[in-house]
Amino acid sequence: MKYVPYLAVVALLLGACSTNEPGETTPDDNKCHFTETGSASREVSLPSGPSDGNATVKLATNQGEIAMNLDGSKAPCAAATIEHLAEQGFYDNTLCHRVTTQNIFILQCGDPTATGSGGPGFTFKDEYPVGTDEQGLYTAGVIAMANSGPDTNGSQFFFTYKDSPLPPNYTIVGRVAEESMPILQSIGERGAAEGARDAAPAQAVHIEKATL
Repeated sequence: MKYVPYLAVVALLLGACSTNEPGETTPDDNKCHFTETGSASREVSLPSGPSDGNATVKLATNQGEIAMNLDGSKAPCAAATIEHLAEQGFYDNTLCHRVTTQNIFILQCGDPTATGSGGPGFTFKDEYPVGTDEQGLYTAGVIAMANSGPDTNGSQFFFTYKDSPLPPNYTIVGRVAEESMPILQSIGERGAAEGARDAAPAQAVHIEKATL
């Protein structure tokens, strides 16, 4: 299951052999390595490579439009993946399957099965800020990749609708556009189903279509 922990208690340490500044890339980082898993929720091709810059993916939802400003400079493979999946219709007609309402404040989307275990049939490696010891990064409006452990990124991502004290274990791929924040915050304020602190949104969030 692609999972963001309910209460973050462990922070990653800086890699002892790393000589990169946070967000810096090396020649080896200029290619994205996608590992096929053979378990796609919807059939899609592999992305062709890293993103060459910034892009905006617009999610038309039943709650209003959520614009995702993707940052290809620090997370070129994550940005390329979301762009590619949006172009292939992977996110169309899907539900955001998870809201958390205590300690961390996220809305999680990107799984066509709405179970938390679906994905595109491939994974890719972590990017910034994973491997650093930076804290306080997951402020309101951040978009990050959900994962089930190191280097298991796929299609699922989450939005932080409030500042959330997560460790730097999740690739940050961009930010929600300022004009979309009231929609995201309204979803968060409604909470999770049956008053739970970690469950499906109290009011369904249906992604009707994702476009670039």
